[in-house]
Amino acid sequence: MEKKKWDIRWEGRHWRGDECLERNERLPESFRVQIHDGQLGFGEQERLTVLAMLLENLGLDSAFRFLLDISFQDGEISREDFQLLNEFITNFSLRGDESPPSCLAAALVSMPDVGKDSDFDR
Repeated sequence: MEKKKWDIRWEGRHWRGDECLERNERLPESFRVQIHDGQLGFGEQERLTVLAMLLENLGLDSAFRFLLDISFQDGEISREDFQLLNEFITNFSLRGDESPPSCLAAALVSMPDVGKDSDFDR
């Protein structure tokens, strides 16, 4: 089975053309949603609620690992940075008793310099 590519960016964006249909077809039929003007067919607050529901179900660990895998597969990060970031995510997720912001801050403090030899903007 072919792995579908995602185009996840720092800022959200509207899907264009065939992207709308293709994105919706990735979902099981019972989850299909209306897409209007290149976005899920409800307002920003509702999209944030859906995101929060997904994060509750999946957890931040899964979300970070998903984005890390996409970045590595697309060649946007080196194997070395992939391993460093994967270790960071593991250290971050081991702090399960803390709130995400406080454990993220603690994990960042202990993280080695990722991408120090790349053109990655920080």
